[in-house]
Amino acid sequence: VNPRLRSLILEAKRSGVPKDNIQKAVDKGLNSANGGGDQFEQVVYEGYGPGGVAVMVETLTDNRNRTPAELRHIFDKNGGNMSGSVSWIFTRKVRIEVPLLTMEDDDGDSKNDANTSETKDGQAEMEGKALSEDEIMEISLSLGAEDIEAHEDIGIAEVFCAPSDVKEVQNGLEEAVGASLGFQFVAVPNSKILLTSEDEIEQFTRFLEAVDDQDDVQTIHHNAEL
Repeated sequence: VNPRLRSLILEAKRSGVPKDNIQKAVDKGLNSANGGGDQFEQVVYEGYGPGGVAVMVETLTDNRNRTPAELRHIFDKNGGNMSGSVSWIFTRKVRIEVPLLTMEDDDGDSKNDANTSETKDGQAEMEGKALSEDEIMEISLSLGAEDIEAHEDIGIAEVFCAPSDVKEVQNGLEEAVGASLGFQFVAVPNSKILLTSEDEIEQFTRFLEAVDDQDDVQTIHHNAEL
């Protein structure tokens, strides 16, 4: 599996996407790439969700009429609208996932070696040597990365960099962990909208679930702070 596809699969697993849905998306992409059956293309749709939250939806579709019609219905039904551009609210960055050495690993039964570790509850599988947060930060920043977010609960650190720096950052981190690392282009919001009431949070959560259930949706970006 190429690093780009591997990263997308890891992201889906960590988000709890069912295995059948993951396989369906992989099959769609491979079928299109090999020239078989319907031809799929990546299309991004923009709009505002409930509460005025900016939303960008990345899709893989074989029908430019069906997909936006279904998404527009979901936006309208849930108090949003799919009109106007919101891409200016986001900055395009690259996210690289790195195996993180956790307190549990450091205390005893260490996984700090070049093999595959698997977390529970559909979370990500990572290959390679796990590094401490300080090690990842020192290496990443020296290579030109902009930000690091450590998630000890799932044993992953996310390293963010500009698209122009991805090869240097990725190669340096791969050398440090001794394994291939996937990356994903993400849209990071420049500002966020805070949803405070339970009703607002519940409505926006229902909206996200409805969008995610649309068959062609691959990734959802938003600037809500729940």
